[in-house]
Amino acid sequence: MFSFLKLYAYPLTLLLITGLMYWSFGYDLDRTDSVKLIGLAAALYGLSYQVLKTTSSNFKSNGNKKVFQLLVVAGIVFRVLLFGATPELSQDFYRYLWDGHLLINGINPYIYLPKEIIDQVNPWMPNAALLFEKMGDLSQKHYSNYPPVSQYVYGLAAYIGNKSIAVSVLVFKIVVLVADLLVLFFTTRLLGYFNEPLWKSFFYFLNPLVILELSGNLHLEGVMVAFFLAAIWALVKVSQRQRNSSEAPKTERYYIYKLQSNHSSAGAFKAKLTLSAGSWLFLGGCFLALTIMTKLIPILFIPFLLWPLGVKRFLYLGAWILVFCGLFWGPLWWKVSGILMQKP
Repeated sequence: MFSFLKLYAYPLTLLLITGLMYWSFGYDLDRTDSVKLIGLAAALYGLSYQVLKTTSSNFKSNGNKKVFQLLVVAGIVFRVLLFGATPELSQDFYRYLWDGHLLINGINPYIYLPKEIIDQVNPWMPNAALLFEKMGDLSQKHYSNYPPVSQYVYGLAAYIGNKSIAVSVLVFKIVVLVADLLVLFFTTRLLGYFNEPLWKSFFYFLNPLVILELSGNLHLEGVMVAFFLAAIWALVKVSQRQRNSSEAPKTERYYIYKLQSNHSSAGAFKAKLTLSAGSWLFLGGCFLALTIMTKLIPILFIPFLLWPLGVKRFLYLGAWILVFCGLFWGPLWWKVSGILMQKP
């Protein structure tokens, strides 16, 4: 342990300073103090780059476990340091909680403008007046534009936090932390598959923009990225199964064909071969639907999957995406009569 601390004294010192700056960002920053804001952001980028520069040389082909664990712990600690901080640079989370409270009380968050229903919901919605004021004039006079999966996360935070905004904020931060850990997991898997150095995964996990924008300001792009990478991993598996099948020796393919044609048990064998790729395609469609239903941006990338998948698999994938998007939209595709009755 002592030798490790001695060997990595410099990056450990950098990480300690970085942690203090995240603390200052979360608890000692006024959004109007532009000089301090820019200075802290620039310093965090410089320190994070220096940490990666000094540790990346210690990664071997499969990654140095101690260095990898050190950087993972550092990324987690930086996020946990912000757990008690109220977002200073964004007021979007007030609208998140507004939508979440509407959802858990049986009100479709897409139907009404906040300024239309503030008087009706004020008697029963926790902190309604505060949420309405803090979300800002722009949000007050616009309909909600957050997709269903995001709405479900907002509902979870509103349900657990109830009257406590601080507890609801903590729920958001935990969700974002879990999502970032999933991003790290799938990133390392994909880097290993493409024979890329594992330390590149920390371009995301230690990125100050990611930490401040997601864990700091509670935006759910991290959840979107986690689902998207899970989908890419599933589609990589589909491609891998396809390549393994096509690269099988001709004699092997001939005997497989003969078995399928002449043997009663060949049907199960054939089903097993197709089920493996089909199952990954199913999961890919599910995760892509979750991605789109969290943030709509990934829709732009779907056409680029046609070339690697081929027309048939692309159409199957598109069908599963439509099915799952329909399922996620389903609970919000309604309008209940009398939903603005006062709650007890």
